[in-house]
Amino acid sequence: MTYKFIFDSLKNYGQFPLWYPGLYGGAPVVDAVVYGHSFYPISLISQKMLAPNILNAWYYFIHVCLAGFGTYLFLRNLRFSGTASFLSGIAYMFTGAMVSLIYAGHDGKIIVSSLLPWLLLFIYRAIESDVWKKWLLWSLCSAQVIGLALLSPHVQMTYYLLITGFFFAVARLYSRHRNGLPFKKVLSSGLIRGAIILGFGFSLYAVQAIPLNHYLKFSPRGQDKGYQFATSYSMPPEEIVNIVWPEFSGLIDKNSEQGPTHWYWGRRDLKLHTEFLGVIPFLLALLGLLYSRRKKLKMFFLGLGGFALIVAFGGFTPLYHLIYYLVPGMAKFRSPAMIFNVFSFATVVLMAMGIQSLINGEYKEKMHNGLLISLGMVLLFGIIFSVAKDGMTSMLSAFAAKGWGAQALWQGFPEMVRGFWIAYAFLAAGAVLTALLARKRLPFRWWSIAMAVLVFLELWRVDAKFIKIVAGPEEYFVKDEVVRTLEKDAGIHRTWPLQVHQQGNYLSLFGVQTVGGEHPNPLKRYSEFVGTDPKRLLPDFRNLFQAPAFLNILNVKYLLMQQPVNHPSFVLADSCYNGRVKIFKNQAVLPRAWIVGRYENIAQGDGILERMRQPDFDPSKSVILEEDPADFIPSENLVGQVTIDSYQPNQVLLTAEADQPGILVFSDNHYPAWQAFIDGSPARVFRANYTFRAVPVPAGRHRIEFKYHSKYFILGLTISIISAIMILSGITALAIIGRKK
Repeated sequence: MTYKFIFDSLKNYGQFPLWYPGLYGGAPVVDAVVYGHSFYPISLISQKMLAPNILNAWYYFIHVCLAGFGTYLFLRNLRFSGTASFLSGIAYMFTGAMVSLIYAGHDGKIIVSSLLPWLLLFIYRAIESDVWKKWLLWSLCSAQVIGLALLSPHVQMTYYLLITGFFFAVARLYSRHRNGLPFKKVLSSGLIRGAIILGFGFSLYAVQAIPLNHYLKFSPRGQDKGYQFATSYSMPPEEIVNIVWPEFSGLIDKNSEQGPTHWYWGRRDLKLHTEFLGVIPFLLALLGLLYSRRKKLKMFFLGLGGFALIVAFGGFTPLYHLIYYLVPGMAKFRSPAMIFNVFSFATVVLMAMGIQSLINGEYKEKMHNGLLISLGMVLLFGIIFSVAKDGMTSMLSAFAAKGWGAQALWQGFPEMVRGFWIAYAFLAAGAVLTALLARKRLPFRWWSIAMAVLVFLELWRVDAKFIKIVAGPEEYFVKDEVVRTLEKDAGIHRTWPLQVHQQGNYLSLFGVQTVGGEHPNPLKRYSEFVGTDPKRLLPDFRNLFQAPAFLNILNVKYLLMQQPVNHPSFVLADSCYNGRVKIFKNQAVLPRAWIVGRYENIAQGDGILERMRQPDFDPSKSVILEEDPADFIPSENLVGQVTIDSYQPNQVLLTAEADQPGILVFSDNHYPAWQAFIDGSPARVFRANYTFRAVPVPAGRHRIEFKYHSKYFILGLTISIISAIMILSGITALAIIGRKK
């Protein structure tokens, strides 16, 4: 959606759009991160060369490969063998915490997850190097990774990335101190390297960070909203079983007409991914825990994985209270389950230790007995589980979602059983291969090949369920009857897709402005205007249901329904799909811009919304401001009109004509970056009707211009460009100097 909007803006207006008017009454696209990863280098280079759907496909492919290659290099630097590093790289790049995110289009999470091994690799090299040219080179590389992660632009995932990098850096510094490096030198080198890494990394992000930081006070996000909000979308602890048995809590069914998650019975509101790690990687990780002699490294990644798991469980464990109150910044995010990629990475490092232990012969003879006993116990459990549907579903229903979970569990039980036996088959194959290698009955080369194939097949059988191949955009996003009908009205107005196209941003692809849609960070004032769910802090549009004046002020002209509407203001204007979709027209709607003769001054707060609910408030005659406009004399009988001459993302031109001084009301969101000019002279923009704009205009005919100008964006862009030049030139110069030596 955003790429098409950028392309259209560049093509039609020759400008990079900084305001997106299509959703939620309009929002700043850079400040509110509407553009996603548009400033990510790959996007900047390729977004003009590739169609959005092709670009996204390459995104996924490139970053999945980066994850595997980065894991391989990181492990090789830790002196693991090529086979251990290669197999662990395969396990990480195809882990569920990576590939399954493709289904929901969570490219930002995938980007940050793919950069995790690279950050640890560069931090390791920066700390282990004593020659200034080398540690500076690797520090700049680390900074580049942090900058790229921030430009992804998934801030929460990058926050978890930074925590992981910090833990790793502290552990490496402590290790160097234990090996004889004086504490003062360890401390100073850590502080200098850390300052370079964070300073350059965040300065690269300035183009997004500075506008976003300014935006936070206008946004519902980035604020501490309490423990309940911070622990929403936590991972139920019982779903840890999914790491080896992905069908346990109900795997996605992308071909289902009942919805892709109809197998899921767990306690989350929605789940479109899996935590699957693979039973073979998990088995090898267990061997690493049991037999690896690299105790410090083992303890670190065991601790890192445990920390990630506690965070992911969030509100389901009391331990999260400690993290919530003690770890700076943790309280500002919700959905702590996102950190699960760190647990996945820690597991594949332990897997590498397990493989290395097998290669080095660091295991005990009784390992074979342990494998045999484990297989037997799992087999016995599987038999009991498979034949005891009533008892098992009754027991598991204690962990099912309220309302629909128990039924979904019962219906999905056969799928769960099938998944168990597939997982068991892979476990048995992996155990047999491991035993054969340990007994020297299988050459190492053939063991490596067979294990690589098994790991890939096991992970891919699940990953493939999350990759849905659809027709190209010409067919997939073809205009339907609803769009073709709405296009008959070429005027500027909004549509409320209440029962049709209510999910996603399909309508906005064709320039249909809607009251809601998929948006990561709408303006807080707008959300409060339409009504907000107090628990989830997301718009629920309750005010639009309760008071028609809100619909009129918001310029909602059409309502998309499947059922009749019983309200005198709405008449059936058209229908589609043989009457199944009904388009109702709001006869009382106000235009996008109009002029009034009087105003009411109500201080910021709920009082404004309450006043607009009252039947004696007439928005066509009066506007609610939060400050008095200077020298304005109200008029009861103003006659005037407003015409929109040009409506572009960064500029709106209007002509206002009135017989007396009035106040022009414009029902696009108020935001400080919007400036106003009357006949070329600057004019003050007031906040009107809680979230919109207003400009007092003198009597007569005048040309009004709204122009978007963000000093924060310009400052951030300048810093990012300078930072990028310094990082790239520094890395290039240091690499050349190092090669000459």
